[in-house]
Amino acid sequence: MHSTSDHDRVFELTSRMLDGGLNDGQAGELDGMLRSSRDARRAYIENVQMHVMLTDHFAPPSNRFLSELDAAGPVPRLPDIESAPRRRPGLAS
Repeated sequence: MHSTSDHDRVFELTSRMLDGGLNDGQAGELDGMLRSSRDARRAYIENVQMHVMLTDHFAPPSNRFLSELDAAGPVPRLPDIESAPRRRPGLAS
């Protein structure tokens, strides 16, 4: 990608794709740009990330809460108190 207009075109095509309005010719054009240019791929990723962040930010609260839980990853499991080794104060293990 060599110019601002190329960057703008990637942004436009990516936005159309995310909104579900990309036709076959436009999909081919975007595919060609992404295959041939590292800058185009970077612009594409930035646009997709921004779309995801905005969608998440403006999602209804219940969906936002669920996505925050997903982003946090699994909850660590605490050791079972009954099976944990017992240590006496002052004694080395």
